[in-house]
Amino acid sequence: MLFDIKLALAKTNCVCTTADAWSSKHRRFLGVTAHWIDDNNLSRKSVALACRNFPGTHSFDNVTNLLEEIHTFFELPLSKLAGTVTDNGSNFVKAFKEFGIVDEDFD
Repeated sequence: MLFDIKLALAKTNCVCTTADAWSSKHRRFLGVTAHWIDDNNLSRKSVALACRNFPGTHSFDNVTNLLEEIHTFFELPLSKLAGTVTDNGSNFVKAFKEFGIVDEDFD
């Protein structure tokens, strides 16, 4: 299944991801999904990339490191990522403020 997901992502030019972190009792998680438009028939495609145990706290630097690890595993370079949709949690806001890429077209 992972091979098929990587193959599908390799065939597209632009991917948007979503990410969310949550806690349950003494466990923490990060979920990441990917979304794109199929170039052949213009249908929407989505896959779950990860629902990973999140070691440590949900700090901005831990969020950044785990997202980068997941994007790297699925061979999603920054040039292919249109953006990442998250909630407005302070950890995500700071992660993208500190480590995000600024597009001058939107400043």
